[in-house]
Amino acid sequence: MSGTLIVPDLVFDAVKPEGLSNVSVLVEGGQISRIVKSGELVPSEARGSDCLLEEFPGCTALPGLIDGHAHLVLSAETDAIERFRREDRSGMLLLRAARNAEQALRGGVTTLRDCGGPGWLTLALRDAIVQGVIPGPTVLACGPVITTTGGHGYEFGLECDGVEDLRRAVREVRKRGGDFIKVMATGGSLPHTSNPYRAQYTVEELRAITTEAHRLGLTVAAHLHATEGIRNAVDADVDTLEHCSWLGIRGKTEYDDNLVVRIAREGRWAFLNMTSERSLITGATSEYHLRMREMLEGRLEARRRMVESGVRVAVTSDAGFPYVRFDEFALSVEVMHQFCGLSAAHAIIAATRAPAEALGLSDVGVLGPGKRADILVVEGNPLLNIEALQNVRAVFKAGSCVYRRKQGEKVGVAQGL
Repeated sequence: MSGTLIVPDLVFDAVKPEGLSNVSVLVEGGQISRIVKSGELVPSEARGSDCLLEEFPGCTALPGLIDGHAHLVLSAETDAIERFRREDRSGMLLLRAARNAEQALRGGVTTLRDCGGPGWLTLALRDAIVQGVIPGPTVLACGPVITTTGGHGYEFGLECDGVEDLRRAVREVRKRGGDFIKVMATGGSLPHTSNPYRAQYTVEELRAITTEAHRLGLTVAAHLHATEGIRNAVDADVDTLEHCSWLGIRGKTEYDDNLVVRIAREGRWAFLNMTSERSLITGATSEYHLRMREMLEGRLEARRRMVESGVRVAVTSDAGFPYVRFDEFALSVEVMHQFCGLSAAHAIIAATRAPAEALGLSDVGVLGPGKRADILVVEGNPLLNIEALQNVRAVFKAGSCVYRRKQGEKVGVAQGL
């Protein structure tokens, strides 16, 4: 027998909420061959064959994490947006994105969906990772976002107004090799002249995007802070609802129970980012965090209600924005557990099996025969203490160990940013 036998104390396959004891994961040809029960293949037999034995006592093996919303070109520093503006159109953006991709991998993220960058840099990065030029997770990239003239994210977007403009933009993304379409369906904070409390596109305009994208085999992700934008996106058949901040036109939370019931009934996916919410875990007290914390209570309550209503959710990070580091995705999962009503097991599922299903990635997200061997190994049992997700011991991508924590290397997530 050849391949790799990964032997932890516990295997969480993202299917059975309680995890699997007394089993190992047999990897052959970059895929999981089978989950081996204790006694079927003992470590001594593996040592006597061509099988590489990887023993991780005191550890849990689980699927590699899937971060469904990040921005690789941003630095995650306090001045992330200002840095981007200074460095736009320079080689530094691509170098920064490459570093961020490697950091995400070290944090246990083996698949990452980049939701917007300038030009087509992120597509080049995606291809460089596939070709083995640089290390990183498997990247899904949309390239530039679609937004209104001067709208949210226009600095890394295609500015489009009107139905024909929007159809043309979708075709351009498809021609360039984008994996999906990202549209700013509502305003946001970039630039400050954008209005996060109102929709940027009508239902007719959004439907032009989704119809054209679906014709070309692409899905559509919509940035959604304003409640009226969420309503428009659902009416227009958008595939993934990003953020879902439920902001009314006066900036207060405007949760729509009937719309949430419809979202759940239609089986739509909400990709809920945890950015400022991470400060509830780290205890960060910067001026930025204290200012943002004012809006957290309403947003967390809305997300709890979405979960309770049966909406299909995936947890994301929005990594790259200030203080949201790429190697700290575990913090976002922890927020989902502590503040959004998900058990530890289901919070992890929201970062593995759920986004894989939402994005049509049939070969990742769970540990099972025939799946790609993207495997995260952490010290401890995250089902009992979700903070164990921070203690990355090793990361396997397609069966190869791409990161292993060195003896004495600092374990866990940075605190107090």
